[in-house]
Amino acid sequence: MLGMSGDTGVKKYRFVSLEGCKMLGQGKHGRVYELNDEQIVKIYYDDTALDQIELERNNGKKAFVKGVPSCITFDTVETEQGYGIIFELAGGVPLGTYISEHPDELDILASKYSDLITSLHQAKADPADFSSAKDFYIDSYRSIPRKYFSEKEIDTLIKIIKSIPDSDSFVHNDLHTQNVMINRAKELMLIDMAEITRGNPIFDLGCTYMTMVFSPKLSKKLGKSITGLDKRQSKRVWDIMIRRYLHTDDKKRIAEYERICKYMRNLRLATLIATTSVFSPAAYRVCALWTKFFVLAHAQEYMNSFARLTSIIEESD
Repeated sequence: MLGMSGDTGVKKYRFVSLEGCKMLGQGKHGRVYELNDEQIVKIYYDDTALDQIELERNNGKKAFVKGVPSCITFDTVETEQGYGIIFELAGGVPLGTYISEHPDELDILASKYSDLITSLHQAKADPADFSSAKDFYIDSYRSIPRKYFSEKEIDTLIKIIKSIPDSDSFVHNDLHTQNVMINRAKELMLIDMAEITRGNPIFDLGCTYMTMVFSPKLSKKLGKSITGLDKRQSKRVWDIMIRRYLHTDDKKRIAEYERICKYMRNLRLATLIATTSVFSPAAYRVCALWTKFFVLAHAQEYMNSFARLTSIIEESD
């Protein structure tokens, strides 16, 4: 199965054949295959630059050393479908796919999913190795064409982002159930580390709310393609996860935190105008209108709520 690649003119990568390999799942950036009993390989789509692939490999190694529960990364390789990264993971399968096939295990695995997220956010990212999550949002907003927002509106979005309390927690930025692998021992580990940054955990929880709760509401097909779960399963995983994450069953506190997650979701939606090119112009206009109505018209409310983040967590503890 293994051999040497041909001359690429830049750098030679070991060639790995996918012939006979079972595809375990696919997501925004690529497909995951079972390479052998101990390893999986993530193959990236053709438009993913090699430097982004190497970034994920390097980020994964650095995060693992810092205690982030993630798959051990090995080589960057070349396959007949493109470039990829080999991970050590015996019997690994995406969590959403596994829960969909074993729905009786949903509750216990949702609790483990929450513990995984907690472990990620308890680990501390070195500012020398990982950029700020705030900077990602700020840079995204600044690169949005001014036909969507005025300079003043961009400044307001940036002001809202800057109001989020600082933290050196690891932020995965795409923390849904298909970016978590489960092995034979029922241990959970993260993959897709290309966008990992540091910052307040709300950056993660807001994006997770968007993929696990909001996306399935927009489209059952979209939700399934992202999370591997049906709409009901995805919402139940979120409900169990957030209660355990906050260490409370207090409906009022959970509702307050979820409201802030919705605010973070709205702020994330605005970045899509700058960071993606897969949607139609009409979709970007909808994102812009959504931002004007749900974010810019309530900027002070957003900032007041973000100021409450630390106390919500402390009250839950």
